[in-house]
Amino acid sequence: MVTAERLGERRDVLLGAPDLRALVAHIAQRNARVVQQLPPIPEVKALLSVDGGRCPADGATLRFDPWSPDAHTCPQCQTRHSGMRHHRAWARLQHLWLAERAVELAALTALGEGGEPAARRSAEILRVYGDRYFQYPNRDNVLGPSRLFFSTYLESIWILNYLSAAMLLKETEWFDDATRRAVATVADEAANLIGDFDEGFSNRQTWNNAALCAIAVWFEDEDLATRAIQGQTGLIAHLRGYREDGLWYEGENYHLFALRGMIAGTTWAAEAGVDFYAEPELAAGLSRALSAPAMTALPDFTFPARKDSRFGISLAQPMYLDTWEVALGRLVRGDPDPHASSDLPAWLGSLYAAGPVRAEVFESYLHDAPMDEMPTTHSRRQLSWWSLLEMLPELPPS
Repeated sequence: MVTAERLGERRDVLLGAPDLRALVAHIAQRNARVVQQLPPIPEVKALLSVDGGRCPADGATLRFDPWSPDAHTCPQCQTRHSGMRHHRAWARLQHLWLAERAVELAALTALGEGGEPAARRSAEILRVYGDRYFQYPNRDNVLGPSRLFFSTYLESIWILNYLSAAMLLKETEWFDDATRRAVATVADEAANLIGDFDEGFSNRQTWNNAALCAIAVWFEDEDLATRAIQGQTGLIAHLRGYREDGLWYEGENYHLFALRGMIAGTTWAAEAGVDFYAEPELAAGLSRALSAPAMTALPDFTFPARKDSRFGISLAQPMYLDTWEVALGRLVRGDPDPHASSDLPAWLGSLYAAGPVRAEVFESYLHDAPMDEMPTTHSRRQLSWWSLLEMLPELPPS
């Protein structure tokens, strides 16, 4: 959804779609402060430590506030903490949140909704990272090389939003040569980092594949795209990780994480010429994977807390809704089998009706930070830029 022609088609769809118009307004409101004021951009890479980001009194994870780099509040005792360990823990989420802001502003602009102020701010964020990227040291890592983070998969999540912003801005009049050079600098180094750390059939490698595919599209690198999509541990091979029942072999928590990375990867693969949704076998595998969480959901629409999962996490989290909406839109448009997506509208309808949910912090979905600690209901009018570009104008009847 990043060519001028397809963006034009989407603009036409927006005109007659109340849910999409409401989502435009929601995204604009969510980013209004960012347009007015450049958020803090960390000058340090993230650090994983025992004490960083946790309250020393009760061990609770400190609240993430993207506008407060130096003071971090404990949600349990309300004590405010500071110090470099907490700051570098905050930087992990801040880097990710900033890339989300860049792409949401770019999406609004590309759809004719954000105008010059949104485009300028998005491009500014891209350029700042282009200027600083090599200043973040590739050290103090835990799972693979990374400049902004301590693990490669986080770099992959980040670069996907970063490049999405760049691709969308390319279709506007506000994408200049300085921004183009900055993006190319970042993408080239990210390809080296991510490409050097193949995690085989780990859930994290799904995100690495998606990131390499995005970089391949940016540089029009056919060899890199082939590796990321069709290689021995590429996206197509990773579909084998979803067993015959559709559930990822590492359990529900990793299923949901790998699934979002897989859907992201398939959208970039389509730009590289491989449409998963137009190939019956691949689309059927994706459909099974999308339906699998419904088979093991508990009666309160949470998923079982197997292995190292957080307990009591609702499947009606905005991030999960966002993933299913995007995938449903892609499946219906690809339509290799009209029955492949037939149960997803019922599933989504049930989740939207499931009642208030307390939003959780996820590395691949920080749009609503700082989070409201009170449970709230969620609708398809409150999701992300990705749903704005991909989801169906109306949820089909179940």
